[in-house]
Amino acid sequence: MSTTVEARSDHAVSGVERVDTHSEADTRALAKRFSARLRAGDVVALEGPLGAGKTAFLRGLADGLELADGERVASPSYALIHVYALDDEVRGADRLAHLDLYRLDDDESFEALGVDDLLESAIVAIEWAERIPSAIALASWRVQIDDLGPEARRITLRRTSRG
Repeated sequence: MSTTVEARSDHAVSGVERVDTHSEADTRALAKRFSARLRAGDVVALEGPLGAGKTAFLRGLADGLELADGERVASPSYALIHVYALDDEVRGADRLAHLDLYRLDDDESFEALGVDDLLESAIVAIEWAERIPSAIALASWRVQIDDLGPEARRITLRRTSRG
C-alpha cells in the first residue's frame, strides 16, 4: 500500500499542522502516526461535515494504539459511546473511548455520559464535538477534517491550551 501525504506545518509558529491526504488509507495512516502523541486523559475533538472521514481517522488512531484482540471500531451510528480495550497500556491509557455527539444538543446531555470518569485511564475521541461547548472545552487536540473531493481531505491538527 502506498501512502501519499502532503504536509504543510505551521507548528513552529502556531501549534497547527495541516496535512492533505488523498485516500481513506492516507487518512488512517496519518491518524496512526498522530496516535503516538496521545496519552491517558487526552481528548481529541474530531470535527468536520458528515462523511468527511472522522470515523476513518478514529480507526487510524485505533490502529496506532493497538486495540485488544477482538476489538474493532464500530460506526457510531446509534450508540453515543463505545469503549475499546487496548492490547497494552499506552502512555497511561488502557482504553480508547469513542463518542459520537451528533444527536446531542446540550451540555447536560454530554455531561451525563460520564466522560470525566474516563479521563484518568483512557484516550477519548469525540466526533461532532463542535456541537457541544463543554466537549470542546475538554479537548486537548482539535482535528478538523475538510472534504476536498471524492477521497481528498485537508486535516488540521491543533493542540489546545488544555493539552
